[in-house]
Amino acid sequence: MSKMKIKAISLVVIVVILGIGGKLYMDEQEKIREERNMAIKNVQVEASKYIIENYVGIKKIEWHGWSVSKGPLSILTSMTVNDYPMGEDGDGLFSYSAGGEKYIKKYTDIRFEVSPEWENDMSQEEMAKTLRKAGIRKSKEGSSNTEIIYNWEERK
Repeated sequence: MSKMKIKAISLVVIVVILGIGGKLYMDEQEKIREERNMAIKNVQVEASKYIIENYVGIKKIEWHGWSVSKGPLSILTSMTVNDYPMGEDGDGLFSYSAGGEKYIKKYTDIRFEVSPEWENDMSQEEMAKTLRKAGIRKSKEGSSNTEIIYNWEERK
């Protein structure tokens, strides 16, 4: 066989191997993307459901997509309630970790509830006090007419 044929066959083999490897890599990335998107959707749906079933005074829940941060709970999704203003540093947001469904109840209750004896304490979170003054409180009545705006897009 001539050197030219060997080079041509080698080139074809390399292209085929790279093509197969690239296809496998792209399939794996798509699988990761689908799992991530499903985890984000689950958190947004479960958190929204818990809030509207367990709190009165909720008129609107608006999700603000998701972002990736460093650490083991690296995919975060966040929302605002009743158009509470969102500060530049994230004040006013309820942030949840994708895959952290087991913490939704505890985290939500902590963020919403301010004990009445702490109501005048300036160190308590302003958002929780403002929402409480607006009539949001824990109740099995829930908020059945809540508008929910989901957003499953990545924030850049």
